[in-house]
Amino acid sequence: MTATYDATKLGEFGKDRMRFELGDTNMDEPILQDEEINIFVTEESSWKRAILKCTEKIASKFATEANMQIGPIKMDLMDRAKFWESKVANLKREQAGMAVPVAAASAGGEGDIQGAYFRVGLHDNREA
Repeated sequence: MTATYDATKLGEFGKDRMRFELGDTNMDEPILQDEEINIFVTEESSWKRAILKCTEKIASKFATEANMQIGPIKMDLMDRAKFWESKVANLKREQAGMAVPVAAASAGGEGDIQGAYFRVGLHDNREA
């Protein structure tokens, strides 16, 4: 697996832009591999969904790391997992706010209006 970053390709919606948006630009210690990013970029229906999937992948990766202490040196690795989990929650909230509400189909019970609710002449005043 490889990890590359080319800042000259930020105008394209590809792995380099995804790395930039995630902050994964240090190729000495990449968080995700190119192949992992490319899967989400090509298979998701939108760029926002691809960002969410990459963020979820990073959060799950860091969730497996445990805190450790060796003598006086303490590493709180769970802080990274909490950070990425909060990013996932924010992205999900953002995407839920962008969802388009859809009217439910008629249940077909007594009193239900059959057919389209909106029609030509809906606001015409028939009494005038």
